[in-house]
Amino acid sequence: MTLGLAIWTLSLLMALDSGTPPEVTSTLSAAQVRIGEPFVVSLDVVHDPALRCEVRPQSGSADFEVLSQERLREDVGATSTTHFKLTLSAFKLGKLTVPAFPIEATDGTATMVLPSQPLPISVASSLPPDAGTEGAKLLDVRPPEQVLVRTYRLLWILLGLAALAAALVWYRRFRKRDRPVIAAPPATIAVRTLEALDALAKQDLPRQARFQEYYFRLSEVLRSYLGERFGFDALESTTPELLAHLTSRSTPGLAVKDLSSFATLSDFVRYAKSQPSAGDAKDHLDLAYRIVRETTPVTPGTPTNNAGS
Repeated sequence: MTLGLAIWTLSLLMALDSGTPPEVTSTLSAAQVRIGEPFVVSLDVVHDPALRCEVRPQSGSADFEVLSQERLREDVGATSTTHFKLTLSAFKLGKLTVPAFPIEATDGTATMVLPSQPLPISVASSLPPDAGTEGAKLLDVRPPEQVLVRTYRLLWILLGLAALAAALVWYRRFRKRDRPVIAAPPATIAVRTLEALDALAKQDLPRQARFQEYYFRLSEVLRSYLGERFGFDALESTTPELLAHLTSRSTPGLAVKDLSSFATLSDFVRYAKSQPSAGDAKDHLDLAYRIVRETTPVTPGTPTNNAGS
């Protein structure tokens, strides 16, 4: 096979000895993306017009998935350029390498393979950076920003408000009824996790057949809650390590058997690309709500959150 490939390559190069040797340029649309977020790999091949270039089909890997592929050819004078745009998504955290995509160049009689350049990319979590220690939090909208408006009406309003505030301060001092301002307590891990589950439910990813992204996010939210609730790093634990941590601790109210079934199926969906049913996805979301409710200590006067029931 090595001799045959050498003969094909030599034949092709001899056929193109008067033309420009093919050149491949590889670029990424972004150096850093979030897990499951699409990004684009651009391959530009400058070659002799007698050649036709195609990207060799890839079997894929557990780290990346090719979502779509586009091809565009431009012929200018004695040179042609074929542009490929491959849309991918990553399903593993950390610093990864986008694999090379071999390109087949043929003139109809001989074929040669042009390797593209592997490209480094950084894949970040869809949760905030401090989610491993403080639990699941939603990425909120930016706070309001002040906008300067050139109008005297706003100035008069501000002066009126200032005068009203001064009057209120004088009245409070006169009546001697100053009371300390009690700041609202920070949201608990249960409240933050239930809000994260509500946001995931509203996106309705299973209806869009985006099961892999759905189970990645559901697993992150639930693991972050379990890690903060029972005191260990759940986000960086494998499924066997996660279950070992939980079974070695006192976890009142936790349905370990149901959690184990969910974790196993989640791994198949996330890494083996198994296709669950929409009913399974709904049942696992309900399980996450139930785990949060049943493992949250109940204090007198605490309202019951019925989300997800």
